[in-house]
Amino acid sequence: MQGYEKVSVRGVREHDEALLFALAGEAYGDQLPAGETVAVLTRAQVFVAEAADGEIAGYVALVDEGVDLCIRQLLVAPSHVDRRVEQQLCEWAEGYAVSRHFDRVRVDVGEDELRERIFYQRRGYVATRAGGLELALPAPDE
Repeated sequence: MQGYEKVSVRGVREHDEALLFALAGEAYGDQLPAGETVAVLTRAQVFVAEAADGEIAGYVALVDEGVDLCIRQLLVAPSHVDRRVEQQLCEWAEGYAVSRHFDRVRVDVGEDELRERIFYQRRGYVATRAGGLELALPAPDE
């Protein structure tokens, strides 16, 4: 059964980077190449989910791609899995996209990433021709 842990989301701080890199290694090990994590953490806008005790519960890395906001990585610390941190980070990213007038949120998940695909599809994301998933966002009120 899933629990719930309220987290606060904030921008990444310089001293967080080593912790985020270690968290990615802890969560995915060899399945997530170190070079990919370094590229994401240095090239994307990264936002951290912080638990009430100050521990990093996860992060989301976002890239502005014109009318699309792309979620490059959304990662939850193994000690915070099943506490709805993933949902909070995703909701935060979607709200961020709406507030900045993006048309869509896109996420690149492979066909073999079944758990991730189901997570996003339950949130309303649909498959794209390129193989990823996307969520159309509401048009801003005029």
